Amino acid sequence: MNYFQYLKKKFPVYIISGVVLSLAAFMAISLYRYDNHLFNVLSDMQTIVLNKNKIQGKVEEIDSMVSTLKSQYHIDITEVNAERQILRTLDTLKDHMPEASITATKFNRDADTMQLPVAIQLDIENYNRLVNAVEYVGSLRMPDYKIKRLYISESAPGELVMLINGDLSMPDLK
Repeated sequence: MNYFQYLKKKFPVYIISGVVLSLAAFMAISLYRYDNHLFNVLSDMQTIVLNKNKIQGKVEEIDSMVSTLKSQYHIDITEVNAERQILRTLDTLKDHMPEASITATKFNRDADTMQLPVAIQLDIENYNRLVNAVEYVGSLRMPDYKIKRLYISESAPGELVMLINGDLSMPDLK
């Protein structure tokens, strides 16, 4: 028997069957992955449909709170003035630390954020006063006080002064 002639006739059949088998395997894997993807999308869509009523209820609750604020308290939260809020916080800061020297410069707008550079100078009598002042300034959230630098120096022999440099910043809705 001549194996070369036999293989020469059968080799194209083996090549074609291998290509067909690999295409079939590729299609099977692709269809399996596509089926899983469609199942996940269907599951996500069902979750969205189930939570639609909850979301609608929360939207109605928020709308009712906004209308209550507008009607009873004459507060319109859509027209929050960032400059006014920062100045109110500056007044609160001065009320909380009456012995401090607070210096503010001019307002800066930066990427939808209103900022007011503020320097606070405070005589430090004891460690507790230092911690309370830094804690209060760090606790401000709306508007936020971002501390850039904190200096402690000696103004006179035995007297310490703390200087806090930072910015009062708040999103500007305009």
